[in-house]
Amino acid sequence: MNGKKALCIFASNFIGGRKGEAAGRICKLAAGAFREKKISAEILDLQETALAPCTGCGRCFERQCCVEDENFNQVYTRITEADYLFVVAPYHAPVPAKLCIILEKILQLAISCRQPEACRQPGLFRQSGLFRQPELSIQPELSMQPGLCGKLAGIISCGEGGEKMLMHYKAMVNDIIADALRASHLKVVPFNSRWNTGISFSVTEDFQKKKIRPENSRVRECEWGQIEEKVGMYVEIMVQTSRTLYAIL
Repeated sequence: MNGKKALCIFASNFIGGRKGEAAGRICKLAAGAFREKKISAEILDLQETALAPCTGCGRCFERQCCVEDENFNQVYTRITEADYLFVVAPYHAPVPAKLCIILEKILQLAISCRQPEACRQPGLFRQSGLFRQPELSIQPELSMQPGLCGKLAGIISCGEGGEKMLMHYKAMVNDIIADALRASHLKVVPFNSRWNTGISFSVTEDFQKKKIRPENSRVRECEWGQIEEKVGMYVEIMVQTSRTLYAIL
């Protein structure tokens, strides 16, 4: 291994659910593709992670962590320690709930790092007992968060609605996740000009329900062969993007 790390987040909410099986398989493909590049890769399964929603208490502005959710803090540490973040999310309604919690909380931490030290005094953003978030129009030098700033992220969504649903998955899953990651200072790596917030896959309903007849198994494996190829291409794009950025810096 070359010392680089990748964290692949398996974002399904369904324990043993049909959609989770496809997303989990894609996540394993991504981790395997990173390892082929001599990059160590871990999978973070959100099904196995208990997370508490943000309550807006504002104490993360003072502590630089979530004071009520140690499980999130452990997830956040794993994200900051990785060089590459890879998110695989099945289409839910539209983004899986636990992933939403993570995105919300890392954004809160990113906002807190944009504030001058004087602006992180307890109670400064409280009015009439309600928490008020600070303005985002802060000087650029106050917008650095070493743990996340410039980290490369890839996004894959999947669902069972057929090829006609792919752009819908992109708009409802990839684009939303990408906006949240960018707001937290990460760089979302595009797959190409059309798929500028990652890629989406359609996994057939028959596969999801495990009702594939033997005569159709070849078609299914061909489909997954194409998915594996695209996932590998995406990981390669991320690695090459990283090398380009390091060369520029």
